[in-house]
Order: sequence, then structure tokens, then C-alpha cells
Amino acid sequence: MSQQPYVSRPEAEDFLAALDAALRSPHNNPAIFNAWGIGGVGKSTLTRKAKEIHRETAKIAEVSFGLTEGIDEPIPLMAKLYEQITVKDSWSRDSFWEKYELYFDTVNQLSTQAATGRGAATPEQVNQVKQLLKFGVDAIGEFALSESGKKTANTLVDKGMDAAVAGLSLKDSLQQLLQQHKATKRDQALQHLMLEPLPQLTQAFAEGLSHQAKQQPILLVLDTYEKVPGVIDTWLWRTLMGNTNVSAQPVRFIVAGRHSLLKTEGWRKLHQDRDVVRDLTIERFTPEQTQTYLAQIGITAETQVENIGRVTRGLPYYLNWIREQSARGRTLDFAQGNQEIVRLLLQGLNETQKRVVQLAACCRWFDSKMIRYLTEQQGLDFAAAVDEGRNCYGWLTQLSFAEPIGKRWRIDDGARDVFRQSLEPDELARVHSNLAEYFLALSEAAGLLHRSLADNYQNPEWIELRSEYLYHLLFARQANFQTPFLTHLLEARYFGKSELVSIPFRAITAEFELGDHPLLGYQQRQFLTQVRPAVLYGWAVLEECPVDYASN
Repeated sequence: MSQQPYVSRPEAEDFLAALDAALRSPHNNPAIFNAWGIGGVGKSTLTRKAKEIHRETAKIAEVSFGLTEGIDEPIPLMAKLYEQITVKDSWSRDSFWEKYELYFDTVNQLSTQAATGRGAATPEQVNQVKQLLKFGVDAIGEFALSESGKKTANTLVDKGMDAAVAGLSLKDSLQQLLQQHKATKRDQALQHLMLEPLPQLTQAFAEGLSHQAKQQPILLVLDTYEKVPGVIDTWLWRTLMGNTNVSAQPVRFIVAGRHSLLKTEGWRKLHQDRDVVRDLTIERFTPEQTQTYLAQIGITAETQVENIGRVTRGLPYYLNWIREQSARGRTLDFAQGNQEIVRLLLQGLNETQKRVVQLAACCRWFDSKMIRYLTEQQGLDFAAAVDEGRNCYGWLTQLSFAEPIGKRWRIDDGARDVFRQSLEPDELARVHSNLAEYFLALSEAAGLLHRSLADNYQNPEWIELRSEYLYHLLFARQANFQTPFLTHLLEARYFGKSELVSIPFRAITAEFELGDHPLLGYQQRQFLTQVRPAVLYGWAVLEECPVDYASN
């Protein structure tokens, strides 16, 4: 959707003023400005206002989790942010870019050249390099403390088992490779970088930001934070905020999402120690604020304002949609002030078109093949059911609430919430069951190309497809849903690919609080609550020590 008018709220103005003060005088001011609230309350509008205010006075970098590609781990995220702050070129002597390039150039040599420097790397060596890459991230990412994981984590720490070096046999194996390979054997500093890249690159990132901030303050925006991978959230509070002095410089973060950062123990502890977070809960518009917003877009008739207020329930997302439709010359019917918002969003569409939108909303993302499959499952003509001139996929991509993510599309979060909740429970379960079958079949087809289960778990395409299968399975309300999920949970842990189960779990918890998720059945909510520690905190819950994947 296009940018909506900004309506001043006292609490938001205080938030923006505090951000401005922190950029001007970082000492004794929070480093993280966390704006949070339910979908559609105006978090993105607030971040846009902050960027507008500081466009001339600060360097700004931003990402949106779930939309910005290639930021699923801390190192790529640092690079994505840093490239927006300073140009990456061969002439600049920037410590972050130099260390970043050194790390990945060395990874390339280790994964392509034999240890002697002659010939190609063996499959065993390539596997070791994959473990090296995983080790560098997992050392920080899988050991976040939480309410459910605290007891286990404390037990391991009491035993002297540091998460960063707990896999001793794995680390020994990787050290041996680094000590023998021509690219690294004579450089102990490089060996250390390859074994522990995250602390070093984070320190270089913090130093680089601090250096750039001496010229101009820096504002880093992390939007849709409810979709952040756990490894990045842990890195942000523990490594960047907890182990660098970047907060002493005029470098500030806006973190916008559906959940408060302070609901997790790591952030709470950091905040207690350092007063690092400025927290703002964004609420729906009051009737007065709704009236102000509508006046800005030319809607002032008292009856109409009252009806719109009842329909939109004070959510800026829906008010903005009304503004966009008005700007396009569409006349909306507000005569029935008690109608559901879904009827308003779908005004002007026939029953078939409404159905196709609801189908697309059940998908985390969609492409042409998926929409063809879903429409055919409903007995609809993919080529002409919604429009004589465009097929269902092409028609969907032209809707105001459809947005691209790479080569795919999705229904934006605000509209997706509404459309999925407009389906009857049986209908919702049936669509998700169809999608689960779709992704299961695709993953099985991809798995046929490989020799074993272990090969599947090394195949990114198979992992993505299976993750989508598990996501939709949890909404399908099938009686045996626990068995496939638990099977994949244990297999993923054994093969070192925990993302297969953490991706669907985090996608679900990003949508709504798990205990109140309106689209999950009671059994599914209870099950996910029970397995949460094993999904999020990995070997600390499932194993006494991590499996040495390199030797299995």
C-alpha cells in the first residue's frame, strides 16, 4: 500500500522526540527504539515519519524481515545494513568490508581447493566447510536463554559448557582443517576469524558504524521484526548490544514489530543492566484521531465518519485502504456501519474473486503454480475464473494488498489476517490441508533426486518445501499432525538443520501470540507450546551434548 497520512499521537511524538535526543546525545539514552502493536496500527507509518524527520541529518539503513531477501543470519544482515551506510569498493580501507571479504574469500578457497592447494576439495572437506559456516552462527544463535530454556541453559553453563565451544570434537575437526589448508595454515589470526567469525565481524561492524557516525548520526530500521530469525534476535541483544560499545555512539535502532522486545528474557536482562530499550505500544486510533485522519483525506460527513469508525475499529491499515480507494475514484458503501472489515476490503469483487483472494491469503507466499493448484482444487478455471483477460495469478498480483517478495507474491499481513479469519474453520482447514499435500508432494519429488535422508537435509530446496508442508499441516487440523512434526524435529536436530522446524514455528508465532492464535485449534496450540523449547533451543533441550555431525 502507498504511504498514508500521519496523524500525531502524544505518545508517538514523545517517542520520536526521544529518538532525536538519543541521536544528538547518545550517552545515557536508549539505543533501541521498539515500536510494537497488533497488525495494522501504524508501526510502519511511524518508522516512515522517523525516517522523514532524519532524512537530512542522519544516514539511514533499513530492512524488513519477510520482505528483504538474504538476511536470515547476522552476517548477511550486517552487510545489507552496512552497504546502505557506506559504499563498498576496492578503494576504501574499511575494516568491516575488509574482514567480510577476507572471510568469504577464504570460505571459497576452503570449499573449492584441496588442502595442499592442488586440485579440488574432497566431498568430506566441502562438508567440513559447511559445518564451519554453520558453527560460526550456531555458536551464538541456538543458545538464547528464555523462560522455557533457562533451567537447561544454566545447568550446562554451571558445568562449564560454553555454547560457543560446546562442540569440542567438531571444533577440533575444523581447527585441523584450518591448520592444514594452504589458505589458512600460516595465519593464526585468519584461523581464529574462520572459527569465530560472528564476534569479529560484529566488532568490525560496530567500529565501522561508530566511525561513520562521527560524520553523521546513523539510524538503522528493522521493520516487521515479528518475523526475525531467532539467531538474529539473539545476536542483536547479546553480541551487538551486549558486547560492543556501539550504543555510546550516535547510532540508533528502530525495531518495529507485533511483539515487545521486552517480553523475552534476554532483552529484559540487558535492559535491566543498561536501560537500552525505549518501548512504545502503538494502539488503535481513538475516535478523535480517526476523525482527524478522515478529515485529511476529505471525509467529514458525520454519519460517514461514524460508520467508517465502526467498520475499521480505529486501525490505520484499513483507514489507509479507504484513502487509496478514494484516490482511485472508487465509491465505497458505508451504509452498513456494522459490516465486517472483510466485506469492505472485498467490495466490488464477485464471489469467485473473493474466494481466490481468500485462497491466496492462506499462503505465506504464492506463485503461478500454487494458485493454479488451489483454484483447480476448488473446481475453478485458473485461466478465466476471475477475469477474461487475465488468469487468477495475474489478477491477484494487481490487487492493492498484494506485494512482491523476490519472484513471488504475497498478500500483505494486514489483509491476510482479515481474509484468513473470514473463512469458516472447516474451510480454512481444508485449504491448508490442500497446501500441505501440495508441498509434501513437491518435497518428495525433490527428495527423489537424492540418495538418502541425509542428502535431503543438505538440500535447501527440500528443506524449504518441507518447512512449508509443516506450516500448513499445523492449520489443517488433522488428527495425526504431531507425528510428522516430531519426526522432522528429531531428524532436523540430528542432521543439524533445525531451521526446517523453526521456520514454520516462528512464522506461526509471528502472526499472533501462540496461546491466542485464532486460526489454530486447541490441540495445535497446546502442542506447539509444549515443543517450543525443543524447537527454539535445540541441543540444550534434546541432547546432553551436540551431535558431531561432521563424523556421522
